[in-house]
This record gives sequence, structure tokens and C-alpha cells, in this order.
Amino acid sequence: MTAAIAPSMPPILECIRDIARQWRWRTSALAVLVGAATLFNAGVPIAFPPSDAHQAAVALLYNVLQFGFPLVFAVLVADRAVDRGVSALWAYALAVILTGQAGVWIVARLLWPVLGKAAWWGIDDDLTQIGATLLLHGLGVGAYAQWRGGRVARERLQAAERDRAIAQRQLIASRLLALQARVDPQLLFDALGRIDAALISESGLADRQLADLISLLRAMQPSVQQRASTLQRELALLEAQARVRAAPGQQPELLHVEVSDAAARARLAPLVLLPLLRWLTTLRPSGWRIRAIVTGHRLIIDIATTDGSAAALRDARMHAADIDEPRQRLIAVHGSNAVLRADPASLRLFIEVDAEYDEHPDRRG
Repeated sequence: MTAAIAPSMPPILECIRDIARQWRWRTSALAVLVGAATLFNAGVPIAFPPSDAHQAAVALLYNVLQFGFPLVFAVLVADRAVDRGVSALWAYALAVILTGQAGVWIVARLLWPVLGKAAWWGIDDDLTQIGATLLLHGLGVGAYAQWRGGRVARERLQAAERDRAIAQRQLIASRLLALQARVDPQLLFDALGRIDAALISESGLADRQLADLISLLRAMQPSVQQRASTLQRELALLEAQARVRAAPGQQPELLHVEVSDAAARARLAPLVLLPLLRWLTTLRPSGWRIRAIVTGHRLIIDIATTDGSAAALRDARMHAADIDEPRQRLIAVHGSNAVLRADPASLRLFIEVDAEYDEHPDRRG
């Protein structure tokens, strides 16, 4: 049994519905201004001053209903037609021509029974009014079309620039992922050597070391659809590297991680966190704490030592040049508003980037 398909609405009715939904008080105010300008263009109140306030109000109401609202509505319809590929010249010209004729031949006649009709008004006055409004509305709508065309062109150019920048950042992230996936021959040689030595003394240790090496090799390989790394993946890779390297100061038990779920899933440039932690371990504190949260659509990572001793702080040396390469990678992947800074006084590193999420996250366990 197939579900019934609701009949689609004709395009013109969809357009009218969309315009009605987007109509605001500013749109109505613009229609009143168009009507007032049309009345002023006709010589009221300069050449043909009304006899009283009531007559002036009726004249203004006539022009607002005849030309103000119809012209604004017609221009909004023309905007949508231009967005769908219709020639701007034809769309806006037709809006001006139809507004003038519909206002004089249709709307005015509908208003006569309600607002009244001047006894002296004739067909010549209709033609004169159409010609006058055609010139005024044509100039106004032409200026608007020129302004809107320039704005749309700028927006398209900016969108193209944004797309190009995003594509460039994705390309750099993909290259860093590929670089990260390369196995260091010396690391592999040393790990296999330790496994071989452990096989002689303690087979259980060899099994754990082999499992750690396999976990590292698996963590280094991104999934097929993955085009960016995440904080969670970088932390897992960091832990796997520490277990395989068995280097002092890089053991997992010396690293205390406090990461929110949103922060763990956020993108992070590859080859940034691991080089920073390797460099930090040369400063000889006894441990490190990594905290990461997402606040205000920004991923904030705070890396600080857990060693509060004065000797460790006094002997440490932190220089901005030491983090230049990770900073450049961070900016290349996350944009110019990415931040990586060091605080030598407290042995802390701060990373801050826009919180972005991968469409195809790596879901391997």
C-alpha cells in the first residue's frame, strides 16, 4: 500500500505564501513611503494642494493602496524570479509596468465605491498617472535592482571564498592525517625489540606490549571517510604512543584527562597535541592534566602541570618558538582565529578553536 502524496502547490501560490510569511512591519512602512513618494511625484501637495486634511488623507491612502503595496509585493516576486534565473531586466521591468497599470485600471476602480472618485477624473488622467508612476517607479526599482545585484554578487564571492578556505583547510587536515598515519621505523624497531626481549623473560609482558603496538598502529590509521581528527582520537593516539614508547614522563598514569563529551567529539588538527605533550615532558614535571570543554561554540583545551614544586617551575624553560610549528598546523586547519599560547610562569598551554564536528566520525572502538 502506497502512501498518498499531497498535491504540490503551484509556484505562484508558493511565492505568495512565502512573501506573506516574510512580510514585516518594515515592509509595510516601505509601502507607505512608496505611496507617499508617488503622491508627491503627482504634485501633491506642491502643485495641487488638497483643500483639507481629509482630502489629503484620502489621496495618500489611494496612492499607498494603488502603488505602494502592489509595487513592494511585485518587487519581492521579481526578487524570487531573479534568484531562480530570470533576467533581472525583464523581472523588475515587468514589476514596474504591471504595478502602474494594475494600480490605475484595477485597484483604483475597486477603491472608488469606498474612498470616492473625483468628478473631473477621466481617461486622460489615468494615462498621465500611469506615465508619471512608470518613470518614478522605474528609477526607484532600477536603483534597487542595481544595489541588490551588487549585494548578491558580493555574497556569492564571499561564499566562494569561504568554500575555498574550507576546502583548503580540509586538504591540509587530510595531509596531516596521512602524515600522522606513517609509522616511525625507529619506533617500530624499538617496540619489536622490547617485545622480543620480553618473550625470553616474561611472555605475559610481551603479549601486553604486542597488544599496545597493535593498538597504536590501529589508532594511527583514520577511517576511510574521516577527513579530520578529533580530540578523542588524538588523546587515544597519545595514550597509545606513550604505552609503546615507554618513555619517562609520557606514561598514561602521568596524564590526567578531563574532557566533556562535546569536546571529545570536536575536531582537532592532527599532529598538534602529541608534539606538544612530547615537548612538555622535557620540562620534567611529574605529570600533566588536560581539560577540555566546549563553550560559546569554541573548543578550549587547557594543559597544565600537576607538579606544583618550585624547583620544577624554576628549571622549566618555555619559549614561544617551541610551539610555532603546532600553532601553524592549528591555524592551517582551524582558521586564523585558532589560538595556541604558552604561559611560562605556570607551565600551561592553552588551545582554543571553533568547535566543529566531523560528518563521518571514526567510530572504531
